[in-house]
Amino acid sequence: MFNIKRLFRKNNSDFIEEFEKSLGENLISLIQYGSSIKGGANSKSDINLLIVLKLSTPEAHSAIHQIIQKHPSLEPFVLGARGLEATIQIFAVKFLSIKRHHKLLSGEDILTELNIPIKIERFLAEQALRNLRLKIVHAYVKNGDSVDYLRFILSIRKSLFIDISEVSRCEQLNLPDLYDKRISVFQQQFNFSVDILDILFNLKNSYRKIDKNNIKTFHFELFTLMDNIIQYIEGNWNE
Repeated sequence: MFNIKRLFRKNNSDFIEEFEKSLGENLISLIQYGSSIKGGANSKSDINLLIVLKLSTPEAHSAIHQIIQKHPSLEPFVLGARGLEATIQIFAVKFLSIKRHHKLLSGEDILTELNIPIKIERFLAEQALRNLRLKIVHAYVKNGDSVDYLRFILSIRKSLFIDISEVSRCEQLNLPDLYDKRISVFQQQFNFSVDILDILFNLKNSYRKIDKNNIKTFHFELFTLMDNIIQYIEGNWNE
């Protein structure tokens, strides 16, 4: 049975040493995060790395590229210390997600004292949902009741679950790691139907079999869900 954690333990010491040797004192922090830490990874999954540098320079980028060429499963997220605080505020949702499931490999753990004001967290969560709602409407008015519309929904399915989850986390709710297990939490929180999320979760295996009338109903229910969540935000956060 595939075990990405065992594979990572077997090979990580090589590339950790390579990062330390190639970047030297320019390396502030090397952090592993994502599915290889929380579980759910498979043999095709990348190993996500947050790399924080004192100076993010073309020379440092080249050194990192050389390491990635030897370890193509590594997926780097590279930042410089200058402006790091502003970057964290702008990408607050991503950094909060990294913090939930991460492991320090080298240097200092910059996430230990991560503090995102709830006002910023809520603003970004609302912004993401409004953006997704716009994309869903655009996809439907362009493609109508077609498989192309469903293909687009498939492409943003993960983002939908992630962005709805952030609304729950902004209210200090604990969520299971598995997306389908979160649906019951959403139901209790919002107190309106979220049944379309069950269909959405299983859409990959069924979208080719859905006829036009059902696509119309699917869009209606998905848009209604997004609209209801945004109205929930407007009623509870924007006071």
